[in-house]
Amino acid sequence: MAFKFVECERCPTTFKVKKIKKDMVGVYKGDPVYHRYYECVRCGYKHTVKIDTPAVNVWTDRMFMLRWYMQIYRKDEKKCEELAREYEMAKREAEKIIDEVKRVVGIR
Repeated sequence: MAFKFVECERCPTTFKVKKIKKDMVGVYKGDPVYHRYYECVRCGYKHTVKIDTPAVNVWTDRMFMLRWYMQIYRKDEKKCEELAREYEMAKREAEKIIDEVKRVVGIR
């Protein structure tokens, strides 16, 4: 795993992320919700990497697929614009689901 330097959002610390932790934080519509995060070495703030549950994964997988298609069809402007619109819709839906999961489970 390649180490990447990140800056903490709360304190002026730059550090390497050595381990991403995964905790089960609750249940959303019958499916477990996992919170993937890394902690600041100085203040202990949890930086969220991903909220992992099937309801969210459907939309993040769709976003990944659309980004990949945009790379394939980058020379066809009409097709690329259509894919970009679909990508924005998928991104909005993913953000809505993530916010709802955070609200239900109680993640800040």
